Amino acid sequence: MLTDLKSTKSRVEDAHSRNERSCEQARSELQGLKKGLGKMQVEFDETAQRFQFFQDVREYISSLCGCLREKEGMVRELEEAMGQVRKGGRDRRVARRVEDQEDALEEVLEKEEGEEGREGGVVLSLQGYVPTVVKALAEGGGGGEGGRERGREGGGAELDEFGRDVSGNLDRERRRKHRRERREKVLRKLNSNSSSSSSSSSSAADADTIEAEATLSGGEESETEIEISCSRQAKLLEAAAIILEDVADEFRSLDPVATRFEEWKKTYPKDYATAYVSVALPQVFEPYVRVEMVRWNPLEGGREGGEALEGFGWFERLFEYGEGGGEVGREGEDADDRLVPVLVEKVAVGRLQKMLEECYDPISGKETERAIGAVQGLLIYEPGKHALELLLQAPLRRIEEGIAQVCLPLFSVGEGGREGGVNYQRRQLFVAVKLFRNSCAWSQVLTPRALAPLVLGKLLEGKIAPALENRLEKSCSSSSSSSSSSSSSSSSSSSTLVEVLGTLEALLTAAPPALLLEEGVGPLVSVHRLLDKLERRVGGGPLASTVKRMRVAFGGQK
Repeated sequence: MLTDLKSTKSRVEDAHSRNERSCEQARSELQGLKKGLGKMQVEFDETAQRFQFFQDVREYISSLCGCLREKEGMVRELEEAMGQVRKGGRDRRVARRVEDQEDALEEVLEKEEGEEGREGGVVLSLQGYVPTVVKALAEGGGGGEGGRERGREGGGAELDEFGRDVSGNLDRERRRKHRRERREKVLRKLNSNSSSSSSSSSSAADADTIEAEATLSGGEESETEIEISCSRQAKLLEAAAIILEDVADEFRSLDPVATRFEEWKKTYPKDYATAYVSVALPQVFEPYVRVEMVRWNPLEGGREGGEALEGFGWFERLFEYGEGGGEVGREGEDADDRLVPVLVEKVAVGRLQKMLEECYDPISGKETERAIGAVQGLLIYEPGKHALELLLQAPLRRIEEGIAQVCLPLFSVGEGGREGGVNYQRRQLFVAVKLFRNSCAWSQVLTPRALAPLVLGKLLEGKIAPALENRLEKSCSSSSSSSSSSSSSSSSSSSTLVEVLGTLEALLTAAPPALLLEEGVGPLVSVHRLLDKLERRVGGGPLASTVKRMRVAFGGQK
């Protein structure tokens, strides 16, 4: 009996132990379930919050894209209108310059033909220049009243009852009157500015230099035209300021949009990286940048809109975009570090390229300096190869067009040595040398291989050197044919020799050594022919060393 009780007690104790262990396990499992339930509740709340966040982001991006699509057409029209206004000013200046040089040449030809009592033979060659205003200059090398009559007949001119060209004469006289008024106005301004430092007796070369400066220093546009252009630009800038006024506050400017994406980056960095937001952000921010960049015009330094990119609000806002949050890639790189450079390439590089193609005047020294500075400023952001090629090709096309628009004729050496033709050629040489200097300045950003065919081949070899040679030959012919006033002729011949040497010295000063040593251009035949004639003229005099030095400098092109 006692044994049975002990056995029963042992079984009961074992069962109790098992039940206690089971109870402890149940308590442990219950505790784990409670913890899991709490964790799931937290995850549920986070997931619900996350879901709501991305639902809001989805709706926000959808509304933002719809807003930007609606405004895309307006932004494009605004940019085109501003481009047309600026291009119109440049086109007017170039057209007036072309009119002035062709009218001045025709005026010289008419005067010399009237004094000589003959027709034709005054202009030997226009050196590839194609007249656009006075078409008759293209007839027979540009000289002769018969050529002008043929040009008028071919152009369908309006004739009165006596057979006179009414429209042609009136247009020509009106252009000449306006040209004289513009020139006198700028000359008065220049003389008033330099009256304290200039002497009472100025040489003919100085007068021609001032006259050329008057033609190229803002005298092409009237004050009324400048005021109209400024007024149109001001109205377009007002339109740019209100183009987003009718949208919700969260879409009205760049700052709230950038803030919304920064919040995403800091709150859910992994999802931000997985969604490739950094790749899409430039397209989202681009319209806002374009609206603000409407006023940007680096060719007009010192005015509103001529500031550097760093001064714009979008640049300051996005320069430190998303710092302190987000996924960091290999070598500690953040995908958003390229945000500003990409926007610079998409907006600023393309805008500057269009300005250089449509608004840049290569004869303007100030515009050239500002354009080069703007290009150098954009190169810091390392634009892509294709965008960079298009940007650097734009000034080359404008330089080539500027060279083609310079009228630098060759006059007959014998009896066509009138002062009017000499002065005209001197003024046009000044223009050509100025264009040469400005073109050489582009060597700061362009390679000599790209510049040499234009600057050395078409401008120096094709126009400047033959014109200098023509001037030298005319002075020799004039001095040899003048027997009555040999002293004055000799003085004039010496003055011409010094001017030619001075012009070559200015060309050498402007041209960088790498450009003169470029092997992509053939031998400068006209330059060396001019130097040969200069050597014969100076002989063993004090100027012989100067000519020799110039030959050495240009000798790299042999």
